[in-house]
Amino acid sequence: MDSNPIALIAEIDHELRHRSQAALQLLQAITPHVEPAQQAYCDLLHHYLAQNVALAESIHAWLLAQMNNQSFD
Repeated sequence: MDSNPIALIAEIDHELRHRSQAALQLLQAITPHVEPAQQAYCDLLHHYLAQNVALAESIHAWLLAQMNNQSFD
């Protein structure tokens, strides 16, 4: 494993973004087949996964800024 903290965060960032987006896409694919009794749970899960995607994108933006700042140092 790389001792550079930015490289470590980049690895985590990649996995987090990929998994968050994949989970949200999977939920969106099965949502039309959800029974009405399960719709509230599905809506809550959708909200949670959308927040995970937003967090992953925020981390990615921070990472890009850090990498940009590192290149100027």
